[in-house]
Amino acid sequence: MAISEALERYLEAVYILHNTGGAIAARVAERLGVRAPSVTVALRRLEALGLLRTRADHSIHLTTDGARLAARVMRRHRVLERWLVEGLGLGWAGAHTEAKRMEHAVSDEVIDRLYESLGRPQACPHGNPIPGPHGLPTYAGSLTLEAAPAGATVVVVRIAEDAEESAEALTHFDRLGLRPGRRLRVLARTAGGPVRFAVGAAERELGEDLAAKVWVDAVAAGGAAD
Repeated sequence: MAISEALERYLEAVYILHNTGGAIAARVAERLGVRAPSVTVALRRLEALGLLRTRADHSIHLTTDGARLAARVMRRHRVLERWLVEGLGLGWAGAHTEAKRMEHAVSDEVIDRLYESLGRPQACPHGNPIPGPHGLPTYAGSLTLEAAPAGATVVVVRIAEDAEESAEALTHFDRLGLRPGRRLRVLARTAGGPVRFAVGAAERELGEDLAAKVWVDAVAAGGAAD
């Protein structure tokens, strides 16, 4: 089924929100930066096309066809991000914006060829999973940096998808060395205040709100920070 670029963006937003806490109209509006009446119109159109359903509790759920189409859009986006970063050397903040421009114009055949040429990556440069033939892989990360206890050594595994929408946030994460694969040691955390951590010998800090967007996994005792 072919639908407009605008409706594809709504499907992708619902798909992401469903996999990261649940989709309701207000969250869709917030993610896309649009007003509530516009969301209502778009969701009704998608429901009429049989691509989603709204339940009595106002939660939004994709149908099988809707989920399949949304996964295709997300796959195009995340493979393009990998190609832009690894193939063209674009920064990971700019790659997200460029991929959003390109994802609705590139064919699935081109995406599949790029995917193979990149070595079948499992995630985008920000660590979020790339949908494949069997659906969306599990999201990595057992806790956020904001919730990590002082003294713990952790490894960054992904940046939350809503933070990807902010080039400023991505640039800040990059400046602090908070990319997937980087180990760090949590030095201190206080409720409502920044999280202090060490990357190698360098001590840094990140505000609580942004620290909640960095997903990490604990490293076994004895593992050193980078």
